[in-house]
Amino acid sequence: MRTWKPDTCDCCVEEVYSGTAITGMGVVVSKCANHAAVPDNQLYGVLHTNSDSEQKRKNKLEAFILSQGIAAFMQQNAEGNWEWKPGIGLTWSWTGSGANRVITIGLYGATLTAGQKTTAQNWCNTQFGAGKVVIA
Repeated sequence: MRTWKPDTCDCCVEEVYSGTAITGMGVVVSKCANHAAVPDNQLYGVLHTNSDSEQKRKNKLEAFILSQGIAAFMQQNAEGNWEWKPGIGLTWSWTGSGANRVITIGLYGATLTAGQKTTAQNWCNTQFGAGKVVIA
């Protein structure tokens, strides 16, 4: 087992491994105030494994924006993968509590056009359900 803490809150859980593969969640080590009402047996899903988990909403949207190849925002690294140009990156904040928190995503150092915001919002609504992500 190994403890894991998401970058979206201050919760901490144990992850159970079989070799190098994560096989599930062990015990909840601690919960942040925003997730206090989430039952222990649902916390790992809300944070990480559900199809609309907080980690997936943040990380998959960032990957989606990078996949769009917007030249003003990104560059290729030595391995040929897209990454943010220096001084540009993703910002996020949360509203609400429990399993129904909503993430607001934006960029620092650059601005998405209205069309890019609409494309990203439509993608989020399809991937995670309407009302779970707000593109700023």
